[in-house]
Amino acid sequence: VKATDGGNAELFKEQVRVIGGGRVYFPSKDIKAPNGTYVLSIRVSNPGYEAVLEDIFTVIIKEN
Repeated sequence: VKATDGGNAELFKEQVRVIGGGRVYFPSKDIKAPNGTYVLSIRVSNPGYEAVLEDIFTVIIKEN
C-alpha cells in the first residue's frame, strides 16, 4: 500500500482485506485511516505461478 494526500498506509493496511476473486474489502464504518489516496499492489499465486500486480487498485477516502 502506498499512501498520498495525507493518507496513512499502515492504518489502511490494518483494515483492508483482499479476498477470493480479487475482491477488496474495506469497512465502511469505523474507518481508522485518514483521508487520502491509497494505491494497492497485490500478490496472486497458484501452484507453479506467482506475480505481483503493481498499483492495481486505487482507493480514495474523503469526507463528504
